[in-house]
Amino acid sequence: MRNLLTLTLLLQLTISSCEKEDSVSLEIKGKWNWRSICGGVTGQCGYSSQDNIKTVEITESRLIEKVNGLTTLDTEYTIINKSTDGSISYEIALNSGQNWSFNLRTTETLMIVKGDFWDTYERTTKPEVVAAEAAI
Repeated sequence: MRNLLTLTLLLQLTISSCEKEDSVSLEIKGKWNWRSICGGVTGQCGYSSQDNIKTVEITESRLIEKVNGLTTLDTEYTIINKSTDGSISYEIALNSGQNWSFNLRTTETLMIVKGDFWDTYERTTKPEVVAAEAAI
């Protein structure tokens, strides 16, 4: 009886841990429109315009980046680290070998750090909408 109770408790802990991880990754899933890039030696910034549009779509397992409608990156990713210090930060390992840092300033603003540069994005589509579009 004791073994059955212990097994049941372990199973419940395992299931609740998996559910929590799924909800954590929902924070960054969705479609994001690029707003600006800053950094480099000068620290200057560049901004989106009608001729300079970039989007990022983050799904369950893929990161898709498009520049002016053309796909420039379509790769699988893995969340390798998460921290919460006033904002939510992730370190993402791309299958292409790069590591990017994601910082969720608010639920609608995402900063992606790539080396000496950081891109700022605004959420355009919630994760549930992306999942529904993928099912069509």
